[in-house]
Amino acid sequence: MAFIAACYIVLLRDIIRLGPFIEYIWIDDAFEVGDVIMINNVEHEVVDFLLRGDFYLVCKEVATGNNVAMGSNYIMEATIRVGNVTYLGSL
Repeated sequence: MAFIAACYIVLLRDIIRLGPFIEYIWIDDAFEVGDVIMINNVEHEVVDFLLRGDFYLVCKEVATGNNVAMGSNYIMEATIRVGNVTYLGSL
């Protein structure tokens, strides 16, 4: 029983910690798969969102074609430009 309670607390803690990231990406519809966005003045194409672990945004750099996985902490602190809208870091 204690193990189940500990798992619940850990899960709840992670959901609370990642709440702003989830709201920023999905509820606000900041961007979608296939969008070309500027993250810290580097142009990226959004490839996927990974919902396991710490939540990752998978992008492809437009200039080099390299795939990049960016964690939620990096995304929350980055300056992101989507079309005419700019999201400043430290949301």
